[in-house]
Amino acid sequence: MTTARGNAVTFGAKARELMQARDLSLRSLAKLTNFDPGHLSRVLNGHKPAGLELAQRLDDELAADGTLVALADERFARAADTPRRVDTGVLCTVAALLAATRRLEDQTSAATVLPSVRGYLAMTDRFAHEARGGVRAEAVGLASELTQYAGWLHVPLRRWTQAERFLDRAAVLGMEADDPQRVTTALSFAAYTAMRREQHKKAAALSEAARRDTRVNPGLRTYLTYQAAEISAADDRGAAYRLLSEAEAMVDRIDPAELVESTYWYTPAFFLGTHAFVLDKLGEHERARELMAESLATLPEEWRSAEWAERRRAFLAA
Repeated sequence: MTTARGNAVTFGAKARELMQARDLSLRSLAKLTNFDPGHLSRVLNGHKPAGLELAQRLDDELAADGTLVALADERFARAADTPRRVDTGVLCTVAALLAATRRLEDQTSAATVLPSVRGYLAMTDRFAHEARGGVRAEAVGLASELTQYAGWLHVPLRRWTQAERFLDRAAVLGMEADDPQRVTTALSFAAYTAMRREQHKKAAALSEAARRDTRVNPGLRTYLTYQAAEISAADDRGAAYRLLSEAEAMVDRIDPAELVESTYWYTPAFFLGTHAFVLDKLGEHERARELMAESLATLPEEWRSAEWAERRRAFLAA
């Protein structure tokens, strides 16, 4: 079974999304996977089950990082049909799909992955609403993370109202799940959105709220400190320099093994560019340009060209 009910993403829809991102036709993909085009078409249209072999081949050819194999899993489809019976294994599958989608966004764009995220979110919302017992808190937490990511994806599209609505809801869901990491991430993204809209007071309030709970991983704590420094640069240079110094020291103490999947990009190269934004706000323009150039040069290639790095590329082009 390759389909899921409601608005949830399907095996075929996800495969077509990946084909479009790589400009691959059905016949080209059939040739690459050594499957009959007619059979492949029936699978992608939901008229036939994918089967593990085909799912694995498509996953490999489309660099789906396990997404298509997961969507072909019978357990996943059954859970979509009967969300009340969702278990931890299925929620782990959704989390893996989200992780793969984040990586795909690095290579494509927010608009490319948003349909899949909406599908995953529709399914996870049902899990969060209908799940029973101990699994419900896990489902609510995952719904928070997907809602937060949906909000983030609306930022590069400049859909500010939608971004804020998703991020507000993500924070509420995170509180319901008693998950400080997800609450704090939603608040930090909301502060970032306010910064992009030049809503300084709102950004400062959201950033301060995000920094109150220290029960988050080191990568997020470091980002929050840089974010507070950038916000402070507008009216409190002393505080901005103090926070910048704190953040720089924190980068050196980050252990990559302690980072959760939702913060995989919090690397020294990423933070170097964040540091540059703060220095630019403080008037150290030449040093800021040097650091930004170094940051972009040391980021992984797919990150350098990613949509989210456009602000960093534009910084050097200005």
